[in-house]
Amino acid sequence: MQLRPEALDGQLAKGLASLYVITSDEHLLALEAADKIRSKARAQGYSDAMTAHSLVDEIRVIPGGLTESSGYKAAEVALEFGPTALVVANDIAAIGAIAAVENTGRRVPEDVSVIGYDGISLGALRRVNLTTIAQPLEQLGRRAAERILGRIADPLGTAHRDLLSSQLAVRGTTGPAPTN
Repeated sequence: MQLRPEALDGQLAKGLASLYVITSDEHLLALEAADKIRSKARAQGYSDAMTAHSLVDEIRVIPGGLTESSGYKAAEVALEFGPTALVVANDIAAIGAIAAVENTGRRVPEDVSVIGYDGISLGALRRVNLTTIAQPLEQLGRRAAERILGRIADPLGTAHRDLLSSQLAVRGTTGPAPTN
């Protein structure tokens, strides 16, 4: 599933991930880094997707962070609500969330689906096999370097906001909602 090129932002991407699991009849929670502007936009994307599907009463955004340990801790809190899916702030935190799910005796994806955000190479390893919103990391790096060089050449030049496409990479940490 691909986002249109003019619309890569965390809000839309997190909404895409949310829609993916909503349409799979999942009970979805979002784990986000509470103090980050981008994370707030991602949480809004999740909330928007839930609202669009008349699931306002089911909206749960659990404050967390961007590390494996913060993903673990946030998932521990989230699991008390009995979700069948977690959309996590980034891939590293998602790896921590997977550990928390497994430490409760639940299975990923059979009992709880997990979706990360970033598309880092670690998530594609066979053991991890993380479903993620994959950002175009090489393109982001190239664009950042171009903007820095442009600012050096013209310190008073016009500021730019570039929006790039991302892609939902469905791998082994998502599956149908449990039927029990």
